[in-house]
Amino acid sequence: MRTAFLGFDGCAIWQVALLQMFLANAGWTMDTITADGDEIVTDGGLRLRTTRALVDVRPRDYHLILMAGGDIPRSLVGDPSLQRFLTQSCGIIAASCASAVLVGSAGLIVGDYTCMPHTAERYRDCFPNGHYTGADVCRNNRIVTSQGHAHYEFMMTVLDAVGLVAADEGLSRLALKLSKNQPL
Repeated sequence: MRTAFLGFDGCAIWQVALLQMFLANAGWTMDTITADGDEIVTDGGLRLRTTRALVDVRPRDYHLILMAGGDIPRSLVGDPSLQRFLTQSCGIIAASCASAVLVGSAGLIVGDYTCMPHTAERYRDCFPNGHYTGADVCRNNRIVTSQGHAHYEFMMTVLDAVGLVAADEGLSRLALKLSKNQPL
């Protein structure tokens, strides 16, 4: 199975890092994709080498598109390459926190969604068909959105959506322990 991690400068990688580990441990491959194919720097200063640029990938090659939150660059909101990539995808689209704006600007948020309240308010025009719930996490068909602080709930919803929770009975217990930094 393949994952596309859509990164951008300032993305909050910590919101998805444990999820990425569980996907990798289950044999999923992950490409780090950016709009221009250039290296990015996360909100914590970590430099990420990009695998590919958006224009060089086929969205149907990925079973999961994963995005962390962070300070969304205005240039990505409404970016035609990003919108094409998201709308042509057939897999799960998982958008943590502010990255829900990118999914919304592609017209894919129809019905319930969530993110931080100030993000929903600031980018209200990106969600014309959405209903903001304020919940920690929302799964609406193949779209998963979450508030930034709900990284555990987001992770578990995504792992469930891709079938990994059902495939491994101990995964939920291990994920909870690791997310709370408890001994195994």
